[in-house]
Amino acid sequence: MIPLFERKNGKLECLLCPHFCKIAEGKSGICKVRKNTGEKIELLTYGVLSGYSSDPVEKKPLYHFYPGYNILSAGSYGCNMRCDFCQNFNISQIIPEGMFPEETPEKIVTEALSAEKNIGIAFTYNEPVIWFEFVIDVATIAKDEGLFTVMVSNGFVNSGPLNEFIQFIDAFNIDLKAFNKTFYKKLTGADIEPVKNSLKQISKSGRHLEITTLIIPGQNDKISEMALQSEWIAGELGKDVPLHLSRYFPMYRRNDPATSQETL
Repeated sequence: MIPLFERKNGKLECLLCPHFCKIAEGKSGICKVRKNTGEKIELLTYGVLSGYSSDPVEKKPLYHFYPGYNILSAGSYGCNMRCDFCQNFNISQIIPEGMFPEETPEKIVTEALSAEKNIGIAFTYNEPVIWFEFVIDVATIAKDEGLFTVMVSNGFVNSGPLNEFIQFIDAFNIDLKAFNKTFYKKLTGADIEPVKNSLKQISKSGRHLEITTLIIPGQNDKISEMALQSEWIAGELGKDVPLHLSRYFPMYRRNDPATSQETL
């Protein structure tokens, strides 16, 4: 496994995502679940699940990856973005106290193997990038058992860790939250360029790729912006990459009216 941190000026710098958090001993990074224990950065949510269930693969959404089948979806807590419109803020932005591991990689794979019409395991709900060690451990066993693996992510990850994911993940759905640098920085706390780089890296790898954009009224719903985004996807990733447009509902820190069916 590639190095996920290095020591700098008495702190540990996390190398997992483009925030490059420099974490003092006893503290955690932006994601809230990767903590400097003195000797290393420890994943606090290893084996900790916020929930899991067997869902239609189309619900991820993946409409062109084994449609008609189910996939065991599993998630934890935390995120490396701060989207003020987050539709899953209760698990991405709120970390419960007293977390303890309840699941092992072997147990999750066993659940997936026994579920009806199930093709594999999807890492979703919160941000799986920050769940790196657990995702890799589960996916390694899953692949050995002939299961497919799926990752639903914001794509805000460095190229080295993403390459590790690509070795064990069969299909990705990446949230491209807008095609506007200002929007990304203001509303997510992250930059768009690393996300675009991740999309290109996944596309070049040959892994199955689909993209989702949550349409928020007055924020990323301009036809001109969507045209630029679509042109970029077609030119850089290929015309066969599906783009899902999903409906925003007022949530977390935003009270904008829900996206209308007409807008979509």
